[in-house]
Amino acid sequence: MAMPAKQLSSSDRELWWRRTREAGYDSHELARLYGVTERHLRRKSEDMVAQPLHLWLREQRLIAATHYLLETESVKQAAHQAHYRRVATFIEHFQQYHEISPACYLQWHRRQRRSLGWNQGAYGAHKALGPLLTAKIPLPFRRAGMPAR
Repeated sequence: MAMPAKQLSSSDRELWWRRTREAGYDSHELARLYGVTERHLRRKSEDMVAQPLHLWLREQRLIAATHYLLETESVKQAAHQAHYRRVATFIEHFQQYHEISPACYLQWHRRQRRSLGWNQGAYGAHKALGPLLTAKIPLPFRRAGMPAR
């Protein structure tokens, strides 16, 4: 059973996320930035995030990629900005996490913006949508409203 995550101060949490992005969501590089071994980083980070480091890094990378996807409206650019070597890997991970492809996610997001009357660019609109960005799309919506693959 996983231990509850230790509460980090907001400045520590921001430093952790910033270094994670700087490390390209790579545990080896993150350990180097902190000046510790990768094994030590894995042990300590699991106390903080209450899940294995590799799963937390993947989730953070996908959250960042979702932001990039909405900013650029390009699957290829989002994958590149989130440090994926292959677009296909990004698509596979995105689909496992959101249970929808990145292209369908973009379509859904555009429909949400239109239904709310937002005609501003993708970046401004995704900031306004806030919780919709990192939340998984509700299952009933995926079944009823999303185009078939």
